[in-house]
Formats: sequence, structure tokens, C-alpha cells
Amino acid sequence: MSEHDLHERYEFLLGWLQRRRAHIAAAVMRLGRLRLSEHVRTAAIVARGEEVWLYFQPEFCERINNAELAGVLTHEALHFVLRHQQRTASLTAQRDRYYFRLACEAVVNDLILASFPEMKLPGDPVTGPWLVGRDTSQMAAEEVMQLLGHQRVRHGRKLDDRLANAETLDDHSPWEADPRDAALNTSASAARPRAEPLSTMADWTDETSALVATLLMNLSPNDPCFGTVARGIRRRVPPAPNCRKSLAQFLEDMATGIASYDAVWTTPNRKLLALYPRVVLPSYPPRYEADILMAIDASGSVPARFLSVALAFARQRRPQSRVRLISFDTACYEASAQEGSVRGGGGTRVQAVEEYIQAELPAYPDLVFLLTDGQTPSPCPRHPERWIWLLPPWGSTGAVPRGSRTEYFACTDLP
Repeated sequence: MSEHDLHERYEFLLGWLQRRRAHIAAAVMRLGRLRLSEHVRTAAIVARGEEVWLYFQPEFCERINNAELAGVLTHEALHFVLRHQQRTASLTAQRDRYYFRLACEAVVNDLILASFPEMKLPGDPVTGPWLVGRDTSQMAAEEVMQLLGHQRVRHGRKLDDRLANAETLDDHSPWEADPRDAALNTSASAARPRAEPLSTMADWTDETSALVATLLMNLSPNDPCFGTVARGIRRRVPPAPNCRKSLAQFLEDMATGIASYDAVWTTPNRKLLALYPRVVLPSYPPRYEADILMAIDASGSVPARFLSVALAFARQRRPQSRVRLISFDTACYEASAQEGSVRGGGGTRVQAVEEYIQAELPAYPDLVFLLTDGQTPSPCPRHPERWIWLLPPWGSTGAVPRGSRTEYFACTDLP
């Protein structure tokens, strides 16, 4: 296959993706520069700064049909918008990177199979049921990796042997390519001696993250992968674990800190009057109960352990504050801390929380705790200074409005 043939087929599939509401995939594909390369096994997407490159192995393109190529294009686009290249590069251990790449693969493939039935995935793709025994389309790759870690404890070498020969649909090796690798520094084609080498492109930067945020913000709200579909799926929440930085303690401190007290000066107890007849002692009753709204992103990208800590906090009674609990994906749902589950499972749209406040609450909350990964169009809250965004280690602050506070928390035992 020549690059001209690939470009013609590519342009046809861009329109095909748009007609099937795969707007994210079409936008990333238009953003990327196309290359044929013998240095990738099937296909690959790499980014550096604001440049995005798409590499395809010629024979691989020739042997798959259009429905399969559309699936591959969407697969690559989701790797990009979910920042899998950046998240993989942050891991230091080679084995961790290998398992994380499989986790990324399962999440993306399950999402495509659930959202776009017209698309096909060539070969024998890695899916959640094959990898961890369950669908992973609503999970973060870190959660899938933790499930793999638990299975490794139980099955040991047997699991390693089963996964040793697992092949991803596309080639992830350029994500961590070494610039000193002479094999990758050769041109992509003898006819194009100045073609961009893979190794010099695999470098995710802050500019790349900003590009992803801008791209998502400007896309149509009808793409299932963008996160605009309210599904209301109930998600089980396990018991709360200990965190490296205590999320539970942080919530408690913030709730206590916003309480307002009046000093009331009174005489001591009558039994003490004989000893201290002239002493007047102060008491500090709360001036009013503070209203706290806890909004949980239940789209599937927030660790379940975060959710369990939030529910444990909401269950506790505090004389100086009232806690209201909701969950959301692109719509908001009333939640009960006693049920041990929250509704969600669609996309992520934090603006829904502000809409809920305006429509359902008699007054603006004194404090809004927002548990999310930050992958959302930026909201426009009336009082951003009252919002605290509670993020997992991979969370993004790109959508956080000016004036809001952000805090990162990492759990020792993600499921």
C-alpha cells in the first residue's frame, strides 16, 4: 500500500467516523500526521509537544477492512485523549509498564466494543474479560492494573505465562522509545529519507496535555467516548482503605474548618460558684450549620477507593454541618451513603453539578467537594472559590476554574 492509497482510505473513514458520532476519533485523526512505517508492528500513535504522528505498517493496512481500520483509528485516538503514552512513561519498572499497557489496551477495546457496534477490532484483541475477567470500559487503566496485581498475588507465574505472549492491537513500544536506538532513528521509508523517526516523537509534554484539553473542549457533545451519555448505572463501592495522604482526614478537617461559632459568655456551674463567684466562662455554640455538597464522578474513571472514603465521610453525623451526597456522569443523581453504591457510568460533565445546585438547592453550598479525574469540559460555577477538586494521581487540572482549589490523593490499595 502506498501513502497515497492510505490517505484516500483515511479521508473516507474520517467521514465514516463522523457519521457514527465518533467525533473524538475524527478530530484526533485530523490532528495527526500520517506515515507508513516498517518500524511498527501494526499501528502506533505518538506525540511530542503539539505534534501528533500516526504510523501504520503497510501490510497490516492492506489486510484489514474498513470497519477494522475504523476500529484501529478510534483505538489510537482513545490512547491519545486518555494520555496513555504519558501515563505509561511515568512508570519506572519495565514489568509495570508491560502490565499497564495491557490495561490501557483492555480499557480502550472494551470502550469501542460497547460504544460503536459498527466497528471491528482486527485479530484477537485484548479485552477486559480476557485480561481480568470483567468488562473494563468504565474503569481507569490504573484500576485494571491493580486488579492484575491482585491476580498476580493469587496465581503468580501461571498468570505471567498466560500474559507473556499477549499482543496489543497496536504497537506501544514507540511510547518509550530510546532516542539512541539506531534502528528507530532510520527513516520511515527509503523513498522519504527525511521522514520523522519514531523515537524523536515519543515525548509527551505539557503542551500535549493542553492540546488534548483544547480538543476535548471543542468537540461535539454526542460522542459516547467523550462522556456525554447519562447512563445511571449503579456501581458498588468497597469498604474504605487507608490512603498515603489521608483523604478521610482532609475531608474532616475541611468540614470542621468552615463551621462558624459565636462566643457566649456565661456564669459557671452553680456547684462552682462558691469557689469562683466572679468567673464568667465562654461557650462556643455553632452560629449555623454549614452546607456541604459532595459530588462524586461515577463515570468510571475515579478509583472505587475514593468513592468508599467519600461515602464513609457522608455517613458520619456532624453537629456543625450538613452533607448532601450526589453522583454524576453527565447528569446528577441523588445518592445515599447508606446504600454503598452510586449511579453513573456515562461520560463526565462537571457543569451538571453546577446545574444541580442552581435547580435543586435553596442556597449555594458553603463547600463543594468534587471527586473526579478532571477529564471534563470546564464548568462555570457561580462560586468557584467554594469548590475543592479531589483528584487521583493521574487527574488533570486543565478544566479547573480559576479560584478553585485542587488536591491530589493516592490510595495504597486501589482495587
